[in-house]
Amino acid sequence: MFDATQQFKAAIAAAGLTPPDDLIADGRIHRFSTNGKPRDESGWYVLHLDGVAAASFGDWRTGIEQNWRADIGRKLTAGEEMANLRRMEEAKRLRDAEREKTRAVAADTVGEIWAQAVAASPDHPYLARKGVQAHGARATGDGRLVVPLFNADGELRSLQYIAHDGGKLYHPGGQTGACFWQ
Repeated sequence: MFDATQQFKAAIAAAGLTPPDDLIADGRIHRFSTNGKPRDESGWYVLHLDGVAAASFGDWRTGIEQNWRADIGRKLTAGEEMANLRRMEEAKRLRDAEREKTRAVAADTVGEIWAQAVAASPDHPYLARKGVQAHGARATGDGRLVVPLFNADGELRSLQYIAHDGGKLYHPGGQTGACFWQ
């Protein structure tokens, strides 16, 4: 049988994610690249090796979210099951708090960027190629289009940046799910 860390890495890989090379088992959220790209940190995990090894992991970009428990070769006692459940609930609480903190910081940042952006030129190469008007889109100092993403309450939560060649990126850490611009 594999040791707990090997089992955990295998579970991450089975979920279709690239597991991190090194694991930290301190019960705190750790970010990692889920696709092998060094600057991508949409993956997260919380690992406990005390007692029966258990963890939560996922990918904020794709919405993958899983709980994991090591195979110890026997059924857990009722006490072990309850302790595991408490740890997983605490891990979820920490993960949700971390995500909200990151989104709040991003929302403040994108608000400043949006306020400083200028009206997009109707002859921007991307707009011209698509044959559409700017419809309120703005542009950054380096010429990228900036499109805002609002939540249902009308709060600016993130931005999408569109390069001249059509390459698109969302602002890191900003909320994109359930957000829109019309």
